[in-house]
Amino acid sequence: TGGSASTVYIWPRINGVNVPNSATKIVIDGPNAEVVPAWNFVLLMTAGDYFELAWQSSDTAVVILAEAAASNYPAIPSIIVNANMIL
Repeated sequence: TGGSASTVYIWPRINGVNVPNSATKIVIDGPNAEVVPAWNFVLLMTAGDYFELAWQSSDTAVVILAEAAASNYPAIPSIIVNANMIL
């Protein structure tokens, strides 16, 4: 969610290094046009590696919103990540 139309870049990082050719650009079209981006990344990692989901926007009003539960629905987390180990 954010102010006016805003560009947001999202990409994965492994061990603090950007994964090449992995960024995505989304545009939020105003304060009442929330989006729910979702991707599947298949990344080769080894024991001891760590993963980050990075994001950037030049609009300081853009936030990754979390919302408290209401009487008729559960809380909304800011980010949901699913990770699977494939042997």
